[in-house]
Amino acid sequence: MTISTNIKCDVCGHTFTIKAQMDNSIKIYDWPIEIVCPECSNHIALHMNYPKGILPSSYIVKNEEGKTHIGYSATLPILTDIYYKEGIGSFNPLYSAYINLCNLYGIEVVEKHNATIQKIVGGIIPHKSLISELLPFVKPDGNPEYILNKISAYFKQSKRVASSNATCLEIYKDFIDTVYNVISTPEYIRQRGHYLLELRRFINRTAKEQFQQLLSSVSSFQDVDDWLINNAYPFIADITNHIEQYLPAIFFSSIGDFNIPHTDNLNILTIDSRRVSADYARGFEVLMKIVPFMVALNNLYKNGDCNHCKEGDIEYLNALERFVNKTNGEKKKEIYDSYPSLKTYFEYTIENHIRNGKNHEDEVYDVKTQNISYHYNANRDDAIHNERLIDVSFRVYLQTVVMIEITLLINAIKQKL
Repeated sequence: MTISTNIKCDVCGHTFTIKAQMDNSIKIYDWPIEIVCPECSNHIALHMNYPKGILPSSYIVKNEEGKTHIGYSATLPILTDIYYKEGIGSFNPLYSAYINLCNLYGIEVVEKHNATIQKIVGGIIPHKSLISELLPFVKPDGNPEYILNKISAYFKQSKRVASSNATCLEIYKDFIDTVYNVISTPEYIRQRGHYLLELRRFINRTAKEQFQQLLSSVSSFQDVDDWLINNAYPFIADITNHIEQYLPAIFFSSIGDFNIPHTDNLNILTIDSRRVSADYARGFEVLMKIVPFMVALNNLYKNGDCNHCKEGDIEYLNALERFVNKTNGEKKKEIYDSYPSLKTYFEYTIENHIRNGKNHEDEVYDVKTQNISYHYNANRDDAIHNERLIDVSFRVYLQTVVMIEITLLINAIKQKL
């Protein structure tokens, strides 16, 4: 169904119409609506509630016709030529976002995304708050009974007591596994899952002594439990808690289009540029903290020694020391120059120009084109990285999936010990 509501900007007074394409997910959770005023670029944060409609109601204008139409969907990509029309005369009130998307991509392609949406709506959204609520209990020396009791209360089950030797980390891992199974689309597994599968097979067939060597080699600069508890799990939980805002960007994973920039600019209104940039910058920092561990694991897998890098004509016998002492930008460059498997694996997730532009608070968002210009080097006027909002959003999605996969690898290694 479609709901039309007239909204007045509280800054410039411009009136526009939100035309929201809704599905049954509106009955499960409130839709976040973060839109930009087409006149003054004011960011307006609303949400849609079933059955109350758009809130807060103070933005709603009655008896006044909107001057600009903005289409909105929390689950389907928003294309300019479908949703955004200037002037009432050029707007088709009988449009169907679903039908128009099917005309552009084909019904089978769009149905793949619908399948992803249904998995997320049924598998994550009803329980997403639990992932965050359990975080305070997740400690290496924590009491697993607390987590089990919390789960029991959440699902209204009888009180449970830990009946196994499972740790808090191991219990919480089950929730992360669930998130991965829901948001990692079949196309992602088919096109980007090869390296993860190789490492999982390597872990399964390798003696625990080699992984003891791995953890010993990285212990001076990497505490994997600390990374899980204080970095990876909180990031995954936070993204999960507003996963609705990334559903249009996940469209590219559903259909198997992993190239950035994408050919089509699927303009989105579910999230604003500031939130996307902040999420990406945080994901970048979390991933760069674990990159040295992944370098050590890659060296062990490829060459039988955590500290030995040999890829083609490149060879370093002190690979870890060489790598750890570099800046994040230098680490990215070395991965791209010396570690082809890791380069492919981390592709699009560790672009430091976006992080630098965000950290310098020097980014400019164009509401019409949805282009974000990141000024990533304060000493150079021409140091500008341009990226569309949809592509930065897709990068955050990839960061989240890669981060979950690394947690799976770490937990698989810990199970061997």
